[in-house]
Amino acid sequence: MPQNNQPITCATVLPNGRTVGSYVAAAIDQTLANTGPGSGATSALDVIDQVGSRGPIDFKLNFKGLANATFLGEAGNFAYGAVASGVGLSQGVAEFGAGAYALKNSKLNINNPFGEDNSAAKQLPRGYATNGCRGR
Repeated sequence: MPQNNQPITCATVLPNGRTVGSYVAAAIDQTLANTGPGSGATSALDVIDQVGSRGPIDFKLNFKGLANATFLGEAGNFAYGAVASGVGLSQGVAEFGAGAYALKNSKLNINNPFGEDNSAAKQLPRGYATNGCRGR
């Protein structure tokens, strides 16, 4: 796991030994299976089902007590951005979804353009730039 503020990447190893990228790939596959590839039906809500509270990429919940909660939250926000790009959502729609999630969970930050929390504002664009952890 990253130490001393090393950036989260697709190759970042989580407490169970799997990488962030492996979770991203699985979430992309599941999201596309739920909505149908090329259907245009994928929305921020479909992606949030995979990465939101109690989903497979809710790293803070799934690995509670096994790693620093800040690290796990940052990894989850990075993964959300990567999944969003991997299923073809625009970055703006993904960030709007993060803001809606923040509002729902009383974490709205009006200082960020979409109201997302600071971790999402920083990590989501970094994950998005990976094109679903497939690089560009």
